[in-house]
Amino acid sequence: MWSQFGELAATDDGQQLYFSSALTLADMPASRSESRIYRVVPEGIQLFAEREPSPPGPCATVSFGSNDGAAKPQVSGDGLTVGLTLHNVCVS
Repeated sequence: MWSQFGELAATDDGQQLYFSSALTLADMPASRSESRIYRVVPEGIQLFAEREPSPPGPCATVSFGSNDGAAKPQVSGDGLTVGLTLHNVCVS
């Protein structure tokens, strides 16, 4: 069974929580069905990272799905550095 929210990462003090999800959360613009990284902070949930849409050309024909996009968030203990992986990036 797949979880709706996965790949959790948090700062040492727990003030910032990062997670990936293919869902479009409330009050967020609808987009492609692919994974995005969100950040939970005291003020609420923020979209942190997503893959840019492919420009017209050969990359536009690439099939995108929920396994594509931004995933695997990692954050340093102090929250100053955040790493992530972008899947299925097409460069012409």
